[in-house]
Amino acid sequence: MKLVLTEETRERELCAQEEVLVRCRCVLPKLQPLSAGAQRRLERYITELERRWNGACEGWLLEQAAEGVRLARRNALPFAPFEAVLDFETTRLDDRFWSVLWRWQVTWQGEAVLLRRWGQVWDLERGMPCRVEQFLPEKRKERRRFWRRLKEAAREAGVRGMGWRHGLVWCTLSEAELVCGWASLANPVSDSDFFTVSTPFSEETVQFC
Repeated sequence: MKLVLTEETRERELCAQEEVLVRCRCVLPKLQPLSAGAQRRLERYITELERRWNGACEGWLLEQAAEGVRLARRNALPFAPFEAVLDFETTRLDDRFWSVLWRWQVTWQGEAVLLRRWGQVWDLERGMPCRVEQFLPEKRKERRRFWRRLKEAAREAGVRGMGWRHGLVWCTLSEAELVCGWASLANPVSDSDFFTVSTPFSEETVQFC
């Protein structure tokens, strides 16, 4: 049976004293039909992601917006609500893998305040996310060569720090490419604050179990 990916959009406004401080929009995927176990694991992850998103909006983001209102009132300036969006883009979907790029962005008065971006590849049989190493050649020498090329590319681009050393490297798949990336700044606000490297991909190289 062919997999069907749909999405559900949830919108709401967070207010204080009847004034809108934060506008939230959350776009969540739903993928069916999967095996019962895989379905539960994927839905559990998405539910937790939404919970964390809501917690951030209702917590520090609402506090920042309230401080923005106070400053605006003190200086007799208009206040524009914060805009918070969580959404995703599918880069590959077949019977075996679902590759997704998540975006968590906050803007204020048209300016980016925060951006979190990360990729995941899900094993649809088990409903578990895959590690980058599962898409690398089996031979240790070839694996070391891959990491060395990635390090060299980062150095040539002037990116400091190696994301994988701290478990921060993520990956996505397309039909022909594996893309690895991580944030190049501590507090990224735009796509240019993320470093990515692509390499040709073939399912023949997958060390998947």
